[in-house]
Amino acid sequence: MDNTNVLKELFGSETRVALLQELMVKETKDSALGFSRRVGRSYHPVARELDRFVRTGLVHKRRRGAAAVYGWSSTNRVCRVLRELLTQSFQPGVGAGEDVDAALSTLME
Repeated sequence: MDNTNVLKELFGSETRVALLQELMVKETKDSALGFSRRVGRSYHPVARELDRFVRTGLVHKRRRGAAAVYGWSSTNRVCRVLRELLTQSFQPGVGAGEDVDAALSTLME
């Protein structure tokens, strides 16, 4: 099983994984509509996932005029470790479980 499929199983949603990749690996800041376009998903599921991320503290939401802009929460320790895990998981040539153990062990500390 490749890393993307492992992450889909772990996080339970392709939309969630795609958003986490945009937010944490690519460090994208955008509105819900912008993220829905970036990940190729409908607006409502994307907005629902972003709100879920905000409630958990993984993502912050800032107002920019009439729009809300979302970005990953770099001050959250769990978020930083999750970002490292995701970054390593999306590196070309890294198989499931390779070089990810360090990030997981840090998360478990």
